Amino acid sequence: MKFDLKYMRAVLEVDAKILGQILEVPNLGCRKILDPQNLKLSEITVEKLFALQETLEYAEDVFDDKKTAALWFHATLIALGGNSPLYFISTPGVEGLKRLTAVRELLGQIRYSLYC
Repeated sequence: MKFDLKYMRAVLEVDAKILGQILEVPNLGCRKILDPQNLKLSEITVEKLFALQETLEYAEDVFDDKKTAALWFHATLIALGGNSPLYFISTPGVEGLKRLTAVRELLGQIRYSLYC
C-alpha cells in the first residue's frame, strides 16, 4: 500500500517537515506518495502511517470536510489534556500509535454525540 502524503498534509494543514516528525520519517521533502517498500521503515512507522491515514479519513467523514477536520486537529481539547490532536499524536514510537488510537476513539465519540 502507498500512502498519500499530499492528502495527509492537506487535512492536517502542516508542511512536510512537521508530517515527517509525526511519522518519524525524516526527509519527506516534496514527496506526494510514500511507498514503504522503497524505504527502510520500522514496523511501528508503517503501523503509524496506516493509523494516521485511517484517522484522517475518519475525521474528514465525521466533520464532512477537510477544512473542519483540519481545524479540529489544531484545536485545544480538554479530552486530550488541553492538547490539540495534532500535538497529541506527535509522540514518537508505540506511544504515538496508542495516541492515534485515542484520537480515533474521540472522533467516534463525536460522531455518535458522546462527546461535544
